[in-house]
Amino acid sequence: MIRRPAAHELDAVLEIDEASFSWKMSPAERARAAESVEAGVVRVAELGGELVGALGAFSAEMTCPGGGLVRAVAVSNVAVLPTHRRRGVMSALLAHLFAEARGSGHLLCALYASEGGIYGRFGFAPGSFAATYRLERGAARLARTAAGQPAVRLLRPTEAAEVLPAVFDLARRQRAGELERTPGGWAALLEEPTGPAARFVAAAVAAGEVMGYAIYEVVSNAPAGCAQPEAPVAERVARLVELVALDDAAYRALWSYLIGVDLVATLVTGPRPLDEPLRFLLEDPRALEVRRLEDHTWLRLLDVPRALAARRYRGAGSLVLELSDDHCPGNAGRFALVVDASGQASVAPSGEPADLVCDVAALAASYLGATSWWTLARAGAASAATPAALDRADLLFGTAEQPFCTPGF
Repeated sequence: MIRRPAAHELDAVLEIDEASFSWKMSPAERARAAESVEAGVVRVAELGGELVGALGAFSAEMTCPGGGLVRAVAVSNVAVLPTHRRRGVMSALLAHLFAEARGSGHLLCALYASEGGIYGRFGFAPGSFAATYRLERGAARLARTAAGQPAVRLLRPTEAAEVLPAVFDLARRQRAGELERTPGGWAALLEEPTGPAARFVAAAVAAGEVMGYAIYEVVSNAPAGCAQPEAPVAERVARLVELVALDDAAYRALWSYLIGVDLVATLVTGPRPLDEPLRFLLEDPRALEVRRLEDHTWLRLLDVPRALAARRYRGAGSLVLELSDDHCPGNAGRFALVVDASGQASVAPSGEPADLVCDVAALAASYLGATSWWTLARAGAASAATPAALDRADLLFGTAEQPFCTPGF
């Protein structure tokens, strides 16, 4: 049975999460989990009178290529007790989620996958990718600065809580794949870190308006017992938590500030877009070292015709797509995608021969522009009637920027 948990079952839900992911929640994390249960965003699987699985799912706006906003379900903490794996618990949780989300008009599901081999069989695919970067401060110098660059100033925590949500809300509409951040997400982002890390918020300000921000922490790799302020510079690291900019001038100003932070030897980042412009702002592009390249958000289309019609395309054209979907049968079939000169599409069932044949996961991989149809075809994830069909699909589905999702969830 899949259902919402009762208030008295909170501890059982948290125990599922901790046992599944082999971790122990902090008091702040437990408080946020309790809020999620109270808000009704958690579903649990009951088997033989025992809670054995759980997931969280909340509604959020996602930005599509072209700037359109659609309702997506953000899925988190899909967990099954280690004692009850391979009994169909996760399948039942996700089947319930898909039916519930489709019934409430959601077009997409998004999640961060703890393991890459789990979600493909449920119709998910990497919808965006990310890289983490490293800069040695002594080797990193900007090649150029622009006239009239915004000033950068530090924000107090109360100022950051007031200003940052509005800036992010504007910025998230500029890139495909971004999700709105919940109040709980903001509370988690802006809470003071535990341990010796020192957190700062820098804002780029032009004409009195905040045009971007960078949240960063300074930490020490010095041996235990060496106080943070006394740690040698060579042991001190600036860690970029989040950088959001409304325009290129704010982006340059924030990176100029970060590269200039004193008394640190290294700057490292959390997940950032693959097409990070910083490399081409540096005198030496090699100074930006890629530490890790990974899949970021995974995507699942719940209503293919409406999802295809919701995004914009790059130029006019048409394709006939033949799709299979083992979990959402309404997505299976042949659809004609017809795009007009403005990039707007109409989608309808078709009896014409298919230009592209694939499953719903392959379509999810290409939906935001993260993966080309030629790549999918070479991997055997899609087949095309002709090479020209692949060219046409890549022209239509291509995006100016790589998709990305800033908030964790």
